[in-house]
Parts: sequence; structure tokens; C-alpha cells
Amino acid sequence: MALKPNSQGKPAESANSLAAPVAAQSEPAQGVGWSPAARPPGEAFSGVVPNRPFEFMFHPRRWDVFGGKVLPSLAKIQHQGGINGATDVRGFVDITIAAAGYAKQGWQVVPANILGESYVRVMAVPGGNYYLGPGMRLVSGLRHPVADGDKYRDFLLALMRSGKFPAPTIDVLEANLSDMEALAAGLADKGTESDRIILRKVQQAVAAYREAIALGYAKHLDSGTEQLASVTEQLNSEAPNA
Repeated sequence: MALKPNSQGKPAESANSLAAPVAAQSEPAQGVGWSPAARPPGEAFSGVVPNRPFEFMFHPRRWDVFGGKVLPSLAKIQHQGGINGATDVRGFVDITIAAAGYAKQGWQVVPANILGESYVRVMAVPGGNYYLGPGMRLVSGLRHPVADGDKYRDFLLALMRSGKFPAPTIDVLEANLSDMEALAAGLADKGTESDRIILRKVQQAVAAYREAIALGYAKHLDSGTEQLASVTEQLNSEAPNA
């Protein structure tokens, strides 16, 4: 279950809709770096349907909890002509108009090369290319990508530690905390195993928001030992959306 209170706007696709990890049949492939100006080739994977390149978008009021840390709940903007004003000129897509429309709702495009090496990886598949975000890999014999939640969480940490995006304001943290506390109270008397699993995740979110408020966001990011296992648990609990 993704914990995403106080979201604004409705982007084309949530960046947190990662496919849940599955048992690998062979070594997964990460592909090679992609940028809007270059599309390097990868390897061929049968059975995988091509998708469109993308970049992430950041919103200052959208936050989630990964491994005990409050981190941005990113969305995706697709590089596809004809979608939200994007234009395709001889195979290269200009998203300027689409990005401007999202900017009016508070969204900011996260350039693929913002941390140096592109966070979007590309693999050649029958009929085209398949584009992968941080922690996502294609595995020979599987139709959908495999997700490594720890790597995605580490990407989000690196993004926030880069200083290129603002930390959540105290009013956002307090609003999210209030929502999570209310959700926890509503789940406290539930008796099913699924409810107890959700309650534990909500309680982790409550603890994370309280720490971020008490310590300040920068100290919150660097405090303690990250709960890496909880990231994978969270992704496993979400429905795959490849």
C-alpha cells in the first residue's frame, strides 16, 4: 500500500507503481543509460512489449515513506507525441508544452541526468525499446520487469540529498502525520491479517513523519539505520503495474 496523502494534480502515471519483485529465471539486465537526446541500443528480450521513455516529476506536497524515511512520491511524464501537448519530430519528443501544463499544478520535471548518469535505462525488445526506472530490471523469460525497492529508495535518498529539490515543509509533514495517525486509529481494532500488515506500515509512516518533524528533514534523512527490508515488503504488497 502506497502512503500518499495530500497529493495535488493527476499526472499520467505514478512513479511508485513499480512491479513487485518475482523469482528471477536468469540474471536480470539493467540496460544502458537513456536521455531525451539519445537512445542507445540494449539487448533483445522476447515476450516484453515496448513502452515509452519517461522522466520523473516532483511535487512539493507529495511525500511517501520508504524504509523509514520520508521521501518524494514521484510521478512520470511520458515522452510520447500527442499526449498532453508533447510533439514528436522525427522520433524525438518535445515535452515542453506538457511540462508547462504540469508546472501550473506544481509539478517539476526531474531531468533524466540530474544525478549524472541517467536514471532511465533502456533495453531493446522485439518491436522497439523498453525503458526502466531506478531499481527496475528485465529478466529473460519474464514479460514484466523485476523491482528492487531498496535501489529505488536509495535513488530517492540521493535525489533529496543532492539539494536540487526542496524538503517538505512543516505544514505538509504535520498534515501527512495527522492523516497517518487517523488511519492507524481506524485500523487498530481490525482483526484480519491484511489489516494488521497495513497497520504496521502505517505505524512506520507515523514514526517517520514524527522524526522528520522533531529532528528536521535533513537530520531525519541521515539518522539511524535504514530499514531496507520494509521497502521490499511495501512493494510486494502493491499490485504490479508494468
